Amino acid sequence: TADMVVLQPLVPRLGFDPDRPLSSLLSEEERTRLVAVLDNAGLPIEAIDPMRPWLAGITIASLPILAAGYDPNAGVDRVLMAVAQAADKPVLGFETAEQEIRFVADLPDPLALDLLRETLEEVEAVDYLADVSTAWLAGDVDALASLLNVDMNLEADELYRVLVIDRNRDWTKQIIARLNGSGTSFVVVGAGHL
Repeated sequence: TADMVVLQPLVPRLGFDPDRPLSSLLSEEERTRLVAVLDNAGLPIEAIDPMRPWLAGITIASLPILAAGYDPNAGVDRVLMAVAQAADKPVLGFETAEQEIRFVADLPDPLALDLLRETLEEVEAVDYLADVSTAWLAGDVDALASLLNVDMNLEADELYRVLVIDRNRDWTKQIIARLNGSGTSFVVVGAGHL
């Protein structure tokens, strides 16, 4: 897809820093937690160590999803996009693929490390993925907010602002513009943005 063409050169350029290994940015306790999570997934620390904190966080976040048998190509966004395209409906994004990746790639190291720490906590929580799935399937926005955003908001206010609040504000302007236009729009956002 067009997104992959954009992302393929960006991820290696923005996501790796072999001169500053990830393990050198973490405390001993954090390294131990990281190694335990990676061991559980059957990955050596060397697989993650050259990554910048944001890419390591995204990579680690995907591990329990893949282990649980979820197909990253079968996400609701991709399914609905395919349905819209099959029905010859226009599909517009609030952000480009490059903008999305830069929200995390451009985080200052302290915020990117907060994101990694938050991700480690989530993957260590035994029922986290099941709880998020259950809340999403039930349409329980309050439970989703509690699971996905409250810890981030309390523990890393700046991170929450960059990844959720500022983007929601931008999207709201775009939604209002659509509402002031003609026709019908169907809006799909990630669960954390609800």
